[in-house]
Amino acid sequence: ACDAAGCAETWKPRLKAMGDLGQRARLVFLHAPRRAISCYPGEAPVENAWHDYFTDHGGVGGRPEIEEDIDQTHLAEVRILIHQAIDAEAAKFGGDYRRVALFGESQGGCTALDAATTHSQTIGGVFCSFGQLYACTPISAKAAKDLKIVLWHGSRDKTIAASLSLRSAARLLDRGAKKLTVHVEDGLEHCQGSDGENRCLRRALENWGFRSEERRVGKECRS
Repeated sequence: ACDAAGCAETWKPRLKAMGDLGQRARLVFLHAPRRAISCYPGEAPVENAWHDYFTDHGGVGGRPEIEEDIDQTHLAEVRILIHQAIDAEAAKFGGDYRRVALFGESQGGCTALDAATTHSQTIGGVFCSFGQLYACTPISAKAAKDLKIVLWHGSRDKTIAASLSLRSAARLLDRGAKKLTVHVEDGLEHCQGSDGENRCLRRALENWGFRSEERRVGKECRS
């Protein structure tokens, strides 16, 4: 339900806390398309969402350990849009896809993982916060082997249970993942910001080699 401007405002102080690295990285915040969410009772509200939900196990269902039933057609559509955004950014660096990474929280993290593991090129890395790898997301052996992946989660997440993130890790490892980091932080609830997440993201960016001097915020990704 967040938009790009809101995410940017949330992350400004967190990036500032990272020091020079947070200021040097080039940042592009993407808008998800506006769409109705089917699973909510009554009239389906229209929100920013990468895809529709047909179930609400992690909400009214009280079963956050069960993966939601999502609109896979929507996911396939936005996968193309995000791939196009990745391609456009890589082109600015002479086609060097290692200079581009994805970060997302909750549904955004799930979608980031989907886009990163399905792109034809191996990008610099992907950081999935409080999300999971969808069961419907195909994983190539090359992506599993070469892609740098960080899964961050809170142990008390009652929207997307940490167990779903761990199952994602198991699936990636079964496909041959070699560059996978998994961290479950004790006591954190869904999308609860923390110094630990900031430090983990900073380490990931440093390990991925991001040292660009240019910084830009703002780009829309709409269907």
